Amino acid sequence: MRPETSNIFRSLILSFLFSTQLLQSGSIFDDFRKDLPAAWRSWSQRYAGTEEDSSERPLSMEGSLPIILVHGYLNTNSGWTAFRRAFQKAHLGPVYVPRLKASAQDVRYSAQQIARVIEVVREETGFDQVILVGHSLGGIICAYCVQHLAPEGSVKAVISIAAPLRGTKTAAIGLGKAAHQMRCNCRFLKYLTAQMRYHPKSTYYCLGSSSDQMIRPYQNAFYKDPDDLIHFRLYNDIGHQTFLYDEDVINDVISMIHTLDNPGSRNHP
Repeated sequence: MRPETSNIFRSLILSFLFSTQLLQSGSIFDDFRKDLPAAWRSWSQRYAGTEEDSSERPLSMEGSLPIILVHGYLNTNSGWTAFRRAFQKAHLGPVYVPRLKASAQDVRYSAQQIARVIEVVREETGFDQVILVGHSLGGIICAYCVQHLAPEGSVKAVISIAAPLRGTKTAAIGLGKAAHQMRCNCRFLKYLTAQMRYHPKSTYYCLGSSSDQMIRPYQNAFYKDPDDLIHFRLYNDIGHQTFLYDEDVINDVISMIHTLDNPGSRNHP
């Protein structure tokens, strides 16, 4: 069985487990049901074989600052299709979309992989800085990479999309070390978010949704209580997978990157 096919079946099993748990709460189940079209779209893309490892081969050479898109837990880089196309139209990039080798395993292992990608991208493009965009677990991986592994000043910003930065209750039934590291009140995330808050090594942007059925409570998509509208965005009626395809979300991320491309852009407060 191909690795990506195995991931699909694991995702389907987890989705079934989540659905049985969410049936206990009507509002949460409604959020899960609304997100099904996006989840099905993601699974279909994997079956279509649209995955490719572009960690050493950018999908676009447009724009200026290099962008690295990091997928989430038991997902693949095929989930970034809508973002890739939008970035290309907006002349952003070069855009790199690596495929994590073992997203269900220790976050630190995946972060090491991204740190190596950063070095490859910097050497290939000649840029000193890159922008990291991470969905779900990918946001945690990006944050850990910046705080612990990436060279100082090499990452201009991290944009986390639907990332359980302060943990999620649904991680209790997840598989692998990474699921354990995404649990609420775990030491790993407490220490990481404290670093992000008090000793940030990059600019952090966080996007979350009150309808995200995978991050419960939804406020945990933010590493601290949101205190401005520049670095924190809260949406309604956007499910966990829908974040990867929603036009408003994609346009907001593009606006953030355009701001970062501006030499006068602000650093993290």
